[in-house]
Amino acid sequence: NGRIISFTMDEKITNQLIFEAGLAYNTEINDLLLSALIRAVHIWKNKSMIAVNLESHGREEEIVGLKVDNTVGWFTSSYPIILSYEEGLDRLIISVKEMLHRIPSNGFTYGIFHSDSLSHPDISFNYLGQMNDFGMQTSYSSELTVDSKNRLPGNISFNGSVTDDKLTFTIMYNSFMFDAAEINKLVDSYTKSLSDIVSHCVIQDDQIQTLSDLTDEELNADEMDLLNEFYDF
Repeated sequence: NGRIISFTMDEKITNQLIFEAGLAYNTEINDLLLSALIRAVHIWKNKSMIAVNLESHGREEEIVGLKVDNTVGWFTSSYPIILSYEEGLDRLIISVKEMLHRIPSNGFTYGIFHSDSLSHPDISFNYLGQMNDFGMQTSYSSELTVDSKNRLPGNISFNGSVTDDKLTFTIMYNSFMFDAAEINKLVDSYTKSLSDIVSHCVIQDDQIQTLSDLTDEELNADEMDLLNEFYDF
């Protein structure tokens, strides 16, 4: 019941996403990709909150204090998150960023303390990064890595990477739940949302600091807005 569809962002948007867009709100690439996801689902299904199973390769050595440069392979982590839609691209990006940056150890330890049977969100999301940086092939298919008998990690599963300087996503979806026309509408909503978010970020003149950029845990969002208004960080 698993069908696959792929889409590719152009080289300009990809390069802006990687090298420029993160400066505006001091974001990581996943912050913007997931901001685009909740915005796309809101456009697609008018949902203001979604559960997502977030996956990562787990090779960020700072999250566990281990040196992993002499190891081979990935230490895959998988954990559920809740994405909430906000009106206004600035509010949306900041909201998603703050939620993600509050997750301990980038979710690396979630599987240690929680049973895998506790949560199976309908959407799974995995951004693999820049594949050429790892000396890997520049093209891949989920069909090559997922056994046909294995259940989908969600009814809709996003797997993305940057290859040949272009961001490409492969979506595996449950054809019993969705038809191709519906998924194509989701793809259109996602590509538009990501393009809008990247374009919004690259035209910002000043960097906006948010709560996770500072160490004072007693600050609230309103106080943070005042600091950004009166001070140039």
